[in-house]
Amino acid sequence: MSIFSKIIGAIFGGHAEAAPASAPGGTAGAGAPSTAGGGATAGTVDIGAVLDQAVAAKHEKLEWRTSIVDLMKALDIDSSLAARKELAKELGYSGDTSDSATMNIWLHKQVIAKLVAKAALLWQRRAVRCWSWSRRGAMAMRARARCRGYAVRSAYSGCSSR
Repeated sequence: MSIFSKIIGAIFGGHAEAAPASAPGGTAGAGAPSTAGGGATAGTVDIGAVLDQAVAAKHEKLEWRTSIVDLMKALDIDSSLAARKELAKELGYSGDTSDSATMNIWLHKQVIAKLVAKAALLWQRRAVRCWSWSRRGAMAMRARARCRGYAVRSAYSGCSSR
């Protein structure tokens, strides 16, 4: 299992799968979210709240908002230099991996961006699913209205009598 997949799993739950993020501009992959520890509900995840709860559980000062090492520590993921170099390779880092400060800053920006993209993707899927159900409901309403002798103006405006 890749390191980024472990990060995704720790935040979005065990059933959220990450697509291989080998391309530098790649986004996290699809997966049906499960309820993750930290108040995550199916379809929406407050990344900050999940990470804040993970930090609170550690009982040490971890600055996950600015440090990739602290972010990984908060999620109980190996934060050693070797693990970070592997993560950098996985995410497509093209710089010098011996310059750990620059690599860490780049890693943090990439991981946060990909987590936000993953959360947006999950929200978008949930919104589309809700829209499709409401659309089906509107279509069913129009069909019932036609059967009752009403002319329908539009999908969402309701019916008008003939």
